[in-house]
Amino acid sequence: MLVTIAMETGLRQAELLGLTWDRVDLTRGVIRLEVTKSGKRREVPMRQSVYEILAALRSRDRAGSGR
Repeated sequence: MLVTIAMETGLRQAELLGLTWDRVDLTRGVIRLEVTKSGKRREVPMRQSVYEILAALRSRDRAGSGR
């Protein structure tokens, strides 16, 4: 999973491991990065495989939290 997301998005290790749900926009299909190596905010588009992985994880996360 992590390898697929990293390969498909080009996220750096720290960006990927520091990713939180408030930065994942499944509606728009983008990942928002607030702090990058260059110091600039950016949005990374999700390819279909990344969207499917994150949508499944989000559903599982919500089901486990009772929401």
